[in-house]
Amino acid sequence: MVSTKEIRHPHLKTLLADVAEVTAGVETLRADLTDEQLVWKPEPGVWNVLECIEHLIVVDGLYFPRIEAALAAAQGGGKDAPFRPSFFGKTFLRYVSPDSKRKIKTFRLFEPPPALTDVSVPARFIAQQAVLTALIQRADGADLNDNTFSSPVSRLIRFSLGEGLTLLVLHQQRHLQQARRLTQHPGFPGSAGR
Repeated sequence: MVSTKEIRHPHLKTLLADVAEVTAGVETLRADLTDEQLVWKPEPGVWNVLECIEHLIVVDGLYFPRIEAALAAAQGGGKDAPFRPSFFGKTFLRYVSPDSKRKIKTFRLFEPPPALTDVSVPARFIAQQAVLTALIQRADGADLNDNTFSSPVSRLIRFSLGEGLTLLVLHQQRHLQQARRLTQHPGFPGSAGR
């Protein structure tokens, strides 16, 4: 991963550190869990560890081109301006935050394939993190409060560049927590020997 010292904007430095932490968390899950544990579900309709991670791959993959376009349109000049999300942006970021207790039903286009058993998912996610890292680096010097883009869900939902990047990182943290919670479930395979 990239050193956060290369980035000047404090918010982007924080995001880069958070991306590195999420990546390390997924690497640890993959190293510590068996294939059986990665695909285990406590009940139908609940995502397994792989599905939590695949969901992130799907969401990020839909947002990346939109953030790319916002970066291409960015006119710099905002590198010293603090990140200030809009009222809508703050509300949305609060909902996807890993600290939020609110359950959010995912949109169909963001859902992972059901009963996912492809154990290459963590490796694909880790490789995709390089794209997010590069987008955050490219945003240094751009106005994080401007350069809006529409959500993959609706053209009516718009995020600033800073909101979009923050959204992806908070969303990753939230689902990494979800995957970790699965490993603490009393029925999790091998949990009796812990």
